[in-house]
Amino acid sequence: MRGRRPARGFLAVALAVAAMIAAGLWWRVAHRIRRLNLLLVTIDTVRADHVGVYGAADAQTPTLDALAARGTRFEHAETVVPITGPSHASILTGLYPPVHGVRDNVAFPLDPRHRTLATRLSAAGYRTAAFVGAYPVAAAFGFKQGFETFTESFKESDVPGAGAQRPANEVVDDTLGWLAKAGDRPFFVWMHLYDPHAPYDPPEPYRTRFAGRPYDGEIAFADAQLGRVLDWLRSSGHEADTVVAALSDHGESLGEHGEVTHAVLLYEPTLRIPLIIAGPGVPAGRIVSAPVATVDLAPTLLRMLGLEPGAEMTGRDLRPALRGERIPPEPLYAESLFGRLNCRWATLRAWRVEDWKLVQGSRTELFHLPDDPGETRDLSATEGPRVERMRAALQAAVAKMAPGGDRARATAITPEREAMLKSLGYVSGSGGAGALEEPGLPDPRDRVALFERLQIILRAQNIPLDRAAAEAVEIAQQDPGNPFPYTTLASLAYRAGRLGVAARAFQHALDLDPDHLDVRQNYGRLLRDMDRLPESEKQLRLALAQTDAQDARTRSSLAETLARLGRTEEAGKLIAEALAIEPGDPEALAAQGRLFEAEGKLEDAARSLAAAAATGDTDSRIELARVALRQADYGRARQEASTVLKSFGGHPWALAVLGEALVREGQREEGLTLLRRAEAARPRRPEAWLSLAEGYEAARDPAGAARCRQAAQALSAD
Repeated sequence: MRGRRPARGFLAVALAVAAMIAAGLWWRVAHRIRRLNLLLVTIDTVRADHVGVYGAADAQTPTLDALAARGTRFEHAETVVPITGPSHASILTGLYPPVHGVRDNVAFPLDPRHRTLATRLSAAGYRTAAFVGAYPVAAAFGFKQGFETFTESFKESDVPGAGAQRPANEVVDDTLGWLAKAGDRPFFVWMHLYDPHAPYDPPEPYRTRFAGRPYDGEIAFADAQLGRVLDWLRSSGHEADTVVAALSDHGESLGEHGEVTHAVLLYEPTLRIPLIIAGPGVPAGRIVSAPVATVDLAPTLLRMLGLEPGAEMTGRDLRPALRGERIPPEPLYAESLFGRLNCRWATLRAWRVEDWKLVQGSRTELFHLPDDPGETRDLSATEGPRVERMRAALQAAVAKMAPGGDRARATAITPEREAMLKSLGYVSGSGGAGALEEPGLPDPRDRVALFERLQIILRAQNIPLDRAAAEAVEIAQQDPGNPFPYTTLASLAYRAGRLGVAARAFQHALDLDPDHLDVRQNYGRLLRDMDRLPESEKQLRLALAQTDAQDARTRSSLAETLARLGRTEEAGKLIAEALAIEPGDPEALAAQGRLFEAEGKLEDAARSLAAAAATGDTDSRIELARVALRQADYGRARQEASTVLKSFGGHPWALAVLGEALVREGQREEGLTLLRRAEAARPRRPEAWLSLAEGYEAARDPAGAARCRQAAQALSAD
């Protein structure tokens, strides 16, 4: 026994030493695998030369200036496309647009097969959250993938034309609320501030301080809000373990080259953006003069966090530049398909090789940027060999990115997307399709002034339809192959209740661009509203042939027309297909409800319409109230119509239904008051007039009913 004690003592010591070694190894492993956090900030529509540290003496951007002072600033950073959705798709994936397929806002959602920073970091164990400021980067368009938390909470702005967005202070409030919740895992936060986007209307005190310069006031406001998040990083101790990347998605023309805002042209005011990286290991105050692109950011950030980017990423690793080393020069690609997809103008592509920049459309321009930063002297005529080399390299690059030929592949716009699209001020959306290199198309650089005139018409408030129509027709005569004047006219005419004018304008647009799927869908729906059912069926069958197998919306719309034509069996099959594609799709549920109503299955109709109404679909709620009227459930009819009126106080169709409900409950005078209010509002849709006629008939007012039926007929026949 005495002889075994030393062995036991040795064993105890050995175990203790082993435990200490294991603990030390654990600490080293844990320390080594602890990831840095990442804060990615995109401030929409900021051209570089309107930021203080980029040389704007009258700018007020102390947050971005201070971030550059403690980090590295890229002097010549370029976006790959001057449009919000496609640009952010490239920022998040490290891929050029011909690869990821997002070629314009709304109609080109980001496909999940293209992995984003969020999907990669989430797989690596990061907590991921996005707080975005406007609809072009909404979850509906594929930008949510990889984010555990994604907040948008948009609302339509009071500023005419501003559309669905939210101000920077609300985005930052959400961001700080999330950051304050402690977590054991590292975080990746994407924060998108939309404020500098047109129309410019900064809040006080920036409105007064920047009187006459509202664009700069918007930038100053966004900069100040970013400062709140960077203050939190300092106060929480996370400045030491967080990489911060701040940039813009594109710039703003501000009238240069005839473009007021952005999207159409590819000159430096819309391509050159601020790009700043700061954080652990990033040298303070360094300036990188080499041209870089937004596709370089994602692979660089992944490597800074100790992760390998995907092999498909085309961007460069910019870490050597952060260390002061020279990065190999690489050509930069940029594109704008806005004119091609919306106006049937030529595709624009740009190709930059160090200091030389080629802009290729139906004609060629060449600029030497150090000598001509304003791009006012086209050297293509005197630099023939250089032009040919650059043009050939551009063509080869596009062929490599799109081996089967570069084509735009739009998807069908869902009802949810369409509603928000209208709130953004778009008319027909974007999303023409087909081959992009069609010979003989006009060059956007020669036609951009016409587009700006159309924008003025669209954003004008209370402009008389006849004057707007005359302007649109004049533009169409100057640019006879452009469908955009006609889609503009269709929107204005529909808004004014001139459905016949809208229908003719839609037909003109489709004659010029038959591939514009959402225009054809809207035309088919309009024809149904006008009770031109065979024509509606024709257009919607064409739309169904043009679309893909996952398009629930076109199936639902065609089903509604077929139900109205009495072909309920085929309508039911199409609705079943639509609900199999998107089980909670409000338009499919609404179509199902209307089909059940046509078949006399009122209980089933009420259930389907209630499900559609629960998603926020206003028309479904009104039709649910109308079904309640047929069931003699006047209390529910009042309740559903009143719910609509709480949000839309003067909605004539809801007023008509509520008025009829009151009449049928015995409150004739109260009901007639509402019916007269609805009639005075001059509804623009035939079904509202027909509901009014039913209300007047219930009130034993045949003259009123006759007036309303005549008004419905006039709308349909206009």
